[in-house]
Amino acid sequence: MAKDYKILLATHPILRQQAKPVIAVDAEIQELMQDMTRIMVRENGVGLAAPQIGVSKRVVTIDVRFVKKDLPNMFCMANPEILWASEEKSIEKEYCFSVPEIGVAIERPSEIKIRYLDEHGAYQEFHTTGILARCFQHELDHLEGIATVDYLSPLKRSLAIKRIQCLERANRQEETSGAQPLFSR
Repeated sequence: MAKDYKILLATHPILRQQAKPVIAVDAEIQELMQDMTRIMVRENGVGLAAPQIGVSKRVVTIDVRFVKKDLPNMFCMANPEILWASEEKSIEKEYCFSVPEIGVAIERPSEIKIRYLDEHGAYQEFHTTGILARCFQHELDHLEGIATVDYLSPLKRSLAIKRIQCLERANRQEETSGAQPLFSR
């Protein structure tokens, strides 16, 4: 049965911790992957890590249908890890569900090779470049307790965190009044 998860903002403590490894891709993990897939489709997102919905597990889903037409639509991954990264890097602005409305320019390797357990518990390896490589790296950051705001200068990070804290306060006030929160996913 699908759970009603909410996307957490970057200041939530679970997003600042390293996620726990998945022991086995069992029915519980498969259900988590399905729930994460539903959230991504509902929110028109590209990637989601389990800590972003309050689950400290090394699980990531990435929807590539808008990025690469020749690949499967959805990657559901447990325990993903980067096996190799290119020395060539690129800088692009990234956005994140947990850091609403704040794009952060991040330098990352342009090409990576990853290994993960798929939704059936089988090991897969995948080599990718460009935007898809960036998506994988962004979501893997979440598993390590890293948010996009961590790539900002100290002053900009402080301002971004204050903005997120204001959103959190506004959401709490809206929730206690019974109104729809300003930011909820």
